[in-house]
Amino acid sequence: MIKKRMIMPLITVLLLIYASSAIFANGRRQRKHELVVAGSVVGYDELIPLANITSAPQLQILIVRVGKRMKGREESRYIKVVYEHMQNEPKLPDEVFDGKRQWRFALMKPSAQDHSCKGPLQGLKQTTGVDAEKIPGDASLPCYVLRPGDLKPYDSKR
Repeated sequence: MIKKRMIMPLITVLLLIYASSAIFANGRRQRKHELVVAGSVVGYDELIPLANITSAPQLQILIVRVGKRMKGREESRYIKVVYEHMQNEPKLPDEVFDGKRQWRFALMKPSAQDHSCKGPLQGLKQTTGVDAEKIPGDASLPCYVLRPGDLKPYDSKR
């Protein structure tokens, strides 16, 4: 039986556990989405997935042509998107790479510890459904981070 003097410390511990689980999900600090856009993937780094063979976070780097801005301020027509996930989390659907479909991206700015946004793309490959256009693949593109669950098909009719 729990004594009355132990109830307050027990409640305090339970509140701390609840608060920490609300702040952290899958070991990552939850942050607000700073940019929500609709667009299509026009290119990706085809060399990065070759290094995704460990239990470390898996990466995929995309170039997105922004069609519509729904939240946030980003003037660039193209953005670099880094999709980071663990091995037990979903990979990007194959349809992302056809270049024909529009997707809704809920994005965050990279943290100071996130080095995946730095540097140019090494193996930029254009998606198959994209018209022949010059896709910028340099380090000057604005870069954002995409987390699992933050990508959805976009229906422009809504």
